[in-house]
Amino acid sequence: MSGNPEFMLRLLLWCSLGLPGLPASVAQDVVVSGEPNVDLDGLSDEERRKMILAISRMEILDRLMQEIFFLETEKTGAGARLFGLLKFKLASVSGKVLEACPDDYRQAFQACMEAGRDFVRQFEGVEMEEPQFHREYSRYQGKCRAIMQPVKSRYRVKEALADPIIFLRREIDPFRKDKAKLLERFKALKRQVEQETFTFPEITEQEREKFGMRVILY
Repeated sequence: MSGNPEFMLRLLLWCSLGLPGLPASVAQDVVVSGEPNVDLDGLSDEERRKMILAISRMEILDRLMQEIFFLETEKTGAGARLFGLLKFKLASVSGKVLEACPDDYRQAFQACMEAGRDFVRQFEGVEMEEPQFHREYSRYQGKCRAIMQPVKSRYRVKEALADPIIFLRREIDPFRKDKAKLLERFKALKRQVEQETFTFPEITEQEREKFGMRVILY
């Protein structure tokens, strides 16, 4: 499986969603002006729970959009697919879910989206070799990590997503071998997570043992 280009591309993207840190030379290029810092210690448990839930929904939707894109599109060069994925995500972000997130997270997410729009404006229609594209795309990803990492650390997003990711793996497990059914399940999950009243269900220890070791969803 490690020689499968499609698997390797998805693995790279899944890992990049949670990678902390980047070179200081890249981080210094990124400024989120006037970023409001939420005083988590001054919040009630219920207020913190709502904030973490909203962020978790946004993060899970980002992953769902990625998987939907890869299932819906034809396999082409990695550069073309990454560019297409970025455009798809920019066009598909749920404003309502993002609006429910804390101000500092929302502002960082919007700044990352603007970096994506800048990337599209700069490189759409530009012919370049795959290595050159990957260098430019990696720089864009680095900017997004620099923008998002402080706020993700503040809300402990990596820890918060552990059970929601297992929830996704559990929900799609019966459909992993059927591309059409898997795509429909991803779309149904996206609609479900977008609902304002949605909460992630409890995960059992048995489910953590069964689904917790996979690097990507399927």
